Amino acid sequence: MKYLKIIKFASIVILFTISNELSAQFIDDFQSELLIDQSAKVGWAFRTGDGEAEINFSKKIGKSSAQIEIDATKDVNNIWWAIIRRNISEQIDIKQLTQEGYELRVEAKVKPSHAPRRINLHFNTQRTTDFHSHLMEFDLSDTTNWHVISMTTSGFDAQMDDEVFVQLALMDWGIK
Repeated sequence: MKYLKIIKFASIVILFTISNELSAQFIDDFQSELLIDQSAKVGWAFRTGDGEAEINFSKKIGKSSAQIEIDATKDVNNIWWAIIRRNISEQIDIKQLTQEGYELRVEAKVKPSHAPRRINLHFNTQRTTDFHSHLMEFDLSDTTNWHVISMTTSGFDAQMDDEVFVQLALMDWGIK
């Protein structure tokens, strides 16, 4: 199977490549300015949902990484979730992705502040209605090591005029 390997995060690194060439179509290694854009069209959007948590997404000073900070102390029901999200349509070859046998691949290097913790990686478009498709969850068991996580889609239904998004989500992290 051929795939478009898409994202590289360091703290979140997303690496997109075409498998035959193994070169990235999109990399955000957070070495330069962190692009923030709440529409997710030209930079990273971030938000929380279902609860009273607050999120901040920033570049770590002096590091090639970014940091997601959550304050969930006001979420007495512990039902919050949070995502960072980016439109990658301009950076990937959507025409190739529409061909049979091509998929998206995302890779992220993450290190949680507390363990155990759960995160997920997800691809979607503006047409997505099943937000459990093209999603993979990961349980992170320690805070000592960086964890390289990845997923490859299966049957990703891309069309030429699609906006393709990649996201990383945090859930079930508690109220502290």
